[in-house]
Amino acid sequence: MIDIDEKCVSPMLVRKRLAMADYQVRIVWTREPDAADTARYSRVHEWRFDGGAIVPASPSPHIVKPPYSDPSHVDPEEAFVASLSSCHMLFF
Repeated sequence: MIDIDEKCVSPMLVRKRLAMADYQVRIVWTREPDAADTARYSRVHEWRFDGGAIVPASPSPHIVKPPYSDPSHVDPEEAFVASLSSCHMLFF
């Protein structure tokens, strides 16, 4: 346990340091019923966040070629870079 001197730290920062964060996301993917070949199916899916945001997602078209991916959707690599950029922006 770290002793925090509340006179030196803003009250909001104290609450943030003492509270545990809880994040939830749901991945929703539906496979086409007529996909006979197990290697040939769309990997397009949705990310559903606890705040209500729904993000269309797909593997990177550099890894999984269309039509099994969708270049207009967010891929995990893009999301990772965006999350790091947001954290960096909010830190400063």
